[in-house]
Amino acid sequence: MSQGRDIALSKLLSWSLRHGAEKEGLDITNDGFINVRDLLNHRLFRGKYTLEDIQRVVAENNKQRFYLQTNQDRGILQIRANQGHSIKGRDIALSKLLSWSLRHGAEKEGLDITNDGFINVRDLLNHRLFRGKYTLEDIQRVVAENNKQRFYLQTNQDRGILQIRANQGHSIKKITNLDLTPIIDERDFPVIIHGTYWQHWDQIRTEGLSRMNRLHIHFSPGEPGDSQVISGMRQSCQIYIYIDVRKALADGLKFYKSKNNVILSPGNERGYILPQYFSQVVQVSPSKY
Repeated sequence: MSQGRDIALSKLLSWSLRHGAEKEGLDITNDGFINVRDLLNHRLFRGKYTLEDIQRVVAENNKQRFYLQTNQDRGILQIRANQGHSIKGRDIALSKLLSWSLRHGAEKEGLDITNDGFINVRDLLNHRLFRGKYTLEDIQRVVAENNKQRFYLQTNQDRGILQIRANQGHSIKKITNLDLTPIIDERDFPVIIHGTYWQHWDQIRTEGLSRMNRLHIHFSPGEPGDSQVISGMRQSCQIYIYIDVRKALADGLKFYKSKNNVILSPGNERGYILPQYFSQVVQVSPSKY
């Protein structure tokens, strides 16, 4: 193995773990860990480097820049840079807390949420999960800097109260009036893709795509890296499922565009999009992981 290739990998790991994770759509924990599998399936690493390459670079790095561990709860190998981060762990934790509260946990936590998904920011900041930990400025910064535009802030015109909403991903059944634009012409979105992983493929290819406990199945209007793609698919997805939009619309399936350009569908009456509506399935990763 050439030393130059290892240096290139070390630099790529440093950039991804310290600075670029959020920009590249890589899930990073608030203590700085990324799943090694997600790195190896990402476009910057896929087909260029192996697990053995990463293990060697970590072991041989004389400055001990990186740390590998196996997550005890999930049994997944993870990697972290030991210092030099520009990614703000506290902001990551707040973003995840906002996502959970606005998409799934509001009713459980006793937070008033409207049928279009808004919660008063003041109510959030006074709640036990946020109180004394985060400020209005923290929330405004996380909303403004979120590269996937997951959240939306507005001032309620009737009440003059600042409110926040997640743009998609909800499981709360009360939310029935999201700000979504119906897609009625396949020419508006000729490419609609769902990204998934090998571990789910056997079930998907026989049963179809399921919204599970959420309100919608999520799609991207292109592949990661395309200019119009903000969110809707993780960079680390191993399989791309392309939807036959014309056929699906003709058969009565509904599709919508969210404010951050994610394509959403409730599926059929059972919450599924059946395999007959798959126009193409592309293996992104070179092999099963």
